[in-house]
Amino acid sequence: AYNRIKSRAISFTFDLVSNLVHSEVAITFTMHSTTSVDVALYNISGMRLQTFLKETMPAGNYHDSFSISAILPAGMYFVRMQGGAMAVTRRLVIQ
Repeated sequence: AYNRIKSRAISFTFDLVSNLVHSEVAITFTMHSTTSVDVALYNISGMRLQTFLKETMPAGNYHDSFSISAILPAGMYFVRMQGGAMAVTRRLVIQ
């Protein structure tokens, strides 16, 4: 379940794995150049519920687990990763 986004300026791979027993989301990504990274959780209406990561990251491989702070009701959510001008959105379903 990888999304690969490539451009001349930046390139990243983004994978999302949820573990709702522990109320966390694991995100794996590779940055091929230094860029600003913004990873956030959104509801179905597009409202940002939680920011997981927002900083400039050097090139490299990253794997982080983030706690979902609020107890979320069942439904569909989205995790969006933006690196520079490129973005990838993955669906997260809580049952």
